[in-house]
Amino acid sequence: MCEPRLLRSPEAAAGAIEICRRATRRLASMPADLSRGPGARTLRQALGYAWSVAVAADPPAGLEAFGALDTTVPDIAWIVTQNRRRKRLSALL
Repeated sequence: MCEPRLLRSPEAAAGAIEICRRATRRLASMPADLSRGPGARTLRQALGYAWSVAVAADPPAGLEAFGALDTTVPDIAWIVTQNRRRKRLSALL
């Protein structure tokens, strides 16, 4: 979903941002017992990379969506921190 070479069209970039948004919302809504499982961990790690790719593909829309993430949720705060470390995103911020 978030492979830079696949996000060259505006539609693909918008789709990637929406997928990241939905997956992040799903992770944030998981019950505590599930949020520590291997599936949630894999999703968290993927989102720790994917957001920066999606934002770089469409900076105006991506930065708005990324900026709206609720960093009071520990998993989301971790995702935001990981993405801010990526060169492609740090250059936009």
